[in-house]
Amino acid sequence: MIKRFVFILGILFAGTLAFAQTEDEYVKTHTEDLLTKIKAHRASMYSKLELTSEQRAQINELDKNCYEKLEPELVKLSVMTKKIEDLANSDKCTKKAVYAVKKDFKSVEKDMNSIKKEYDKEFRQLLNGEQKAQYRIVRKQKRAELRQEMLKEIERQREQAKK
Repeated sequence: MIKRFVFILGILFAGTLAFAQTEDEYVKTHTEDLLTKIKAHRASMYSKLELTSEQRAQINELDKNCYEKLEPELVKLSVMTKKIEDLANSDKCTKKAVYAVKKDFKSVEKDMNSIKKEYDKEFRQLLNGEQKAQYRIVRKQKRAELRQEMLKEIERQREQAKK
């Protein structure tokens, strides 16, 4: 009897470890995807600014520091995304549970915005007047593109939910 109990407990523990690894892998993959998208977004913007080699070197260093600060926040964001997905797929999905995650998300969003503002301020100092004007134009265009992508994704998810 005791052997059977220990065996069952071992199976449950192993299942818990397997789930934890899966969740860790999800968070790692999601965080890497977010960082990759941010880097691609910035590279696309930089390509339109006609940067000098000196500016590129300074921006590369600035980016490196920014990504180091952003990564822990992106990990938190990925954990919250996983929580929301798990909630949505469970019987425990309540407004209260969703709002609790949303509250945490607001805190992370505030921290990320702070990092972004600091980065943007330092980045603009590296640009000349013409580049700053071009940067404003490119940012507006990128924001519009991102909005359209998000709207398409929302519509795609709505269509899937109907099926």
